[in-house]
Amino acid sequence: MAEARDGRIDLHVHTTASDGSLTPEQVVARAAKLGLAAIAITDHDSVGGVAKAMEAGKVHGIEV
Repeated sequence: MAEARDGRIDLHVHTTASDGSLTPEQVVARAAKLGLAAIAITDHDSVGGVAKAMEAGKVHGIEV
């Protein structure tokens, strides 16, 4: 069962595709655990983590 989302979002998230410490999948899982409704991947000079994050978002019910 998915956690209730309260509408909170984070529009500045980095993954290991640039200088973040979590993979795209881990970022989405953490956002889900925190109850976020949506996140934006803002990796520097790369969109390499976006597709993976979007797939994970489908699994966790988070808009990416």
